[in-house]
Amino acid sequence: MAWAFKDVSWSEMMTGLRDANYIWVMLGLIVAVWSHWLRAARWVILFDAAGYKTNTFNLFASVMVGNMVNQALPRAGEISRPTITAKSEKVPLSVSFGTTVTDRIFDVITLGVLVGLSFLLQFKEIMMIIDKTFADHPESGSVPVDQGPSLWPWIVLATLVVVGMLIFVFRDKSPLQNLISRATAFSKETLKAVLTVRKMDRWFMFIVYSIAIWLCYVAMTYLVFFAFDATADLGFEFALMAFTMGAIGIVLPSPGGIGSYHFAIQASFVAYASNFGWTVDYAKTLGLNLAFVIHTSQMVMMILVGAGCYFYLLRQIKAQNKPTQPSL
Repeated sequence: MAWAFKDVSWSEMMTGLRDANYIWVMLGLIVAVWSHWLRAARWVILFDAAGYKTNTFNLFASVMVGNMVNQALPRAGEISRPTITAKSEKVPLSVSFGTTVTDRIFDVITLGVLVGLSFLLQFKEIMMIIDKTFADHPESGSVPVDQGPSLWPWIVLATLVVVGMLIFVFRDKSPLQNLISRATAFSKETLKAVLTVRKMDRWFMFIVYSIAIWLCYVAMTYLVFFAFDATADLGFEFALMAFTMGAIGIVLPSPGGIGSYHFAIQASFVAYASNFGWTVDYAKTLGLNLAFVIHTSQMVMMILVGAGCYFYLLRQIKAQNKPTQPSL
């Protein structure tokens, strides 16, 4: 985040934010919420394949809770989402977790296809962004070329060896043995839930939902381009390329993509500065404004909607666990 804001004029940034048309931002948020609903509808298909009937709205609420948690801890939402779903939908945690893993596997595949298409269609442009972003600049200071071999791989390897030896030595101790047995059983059940995708009989709708989810992601980025006069005419191709770079920034392990997303979008604008007749400073400010509006609006929406969904699911779970009064 500090890297992205380092050379930006705050006064120019505030002016750009003040003059933005936030109706387009609201439209982007509507598309974003719809994408999360489509994800819930796709998740229902995975539960159906595993033999469990689920409620689409409850799954949507779980998705939003997971998104809210991700804003604080990277990927922690992938744990909270199946956990709260297991309680609200009365399904085994292993099944809930397994379907979540399958959901993310298909996300990775779809993102890979999208990034691959972006590289195929705009290879020179994307490589130009990477080159300009990570090239050594004289003003960035000298960086030692050879800092010696890193010790981290050896530390990790040594840690794994020690842990493995401890498990082997104490494998017959009942508490550890019980823990290992439970972990093994949970892993087997989770893998079983993942493999139930082979039994899915609604493949066509699953693929349609998968494509629609990522089209929504691109569309919500493109819509915000119209919020600024300087980006309204840049075209869908540039928006797709900026989205691809931003998606890579989101994938990095930062809370909700904070900083990494901003820098990725900003780098896209800086690389294209000369093409659009911008100065580098103007491109930095414009790119950061766009990234700030997209990211902040999405983050606020996920926190507010996620919090509401959390309390909704909490009431659902409490109502399900409430003992019924015997009839007289």
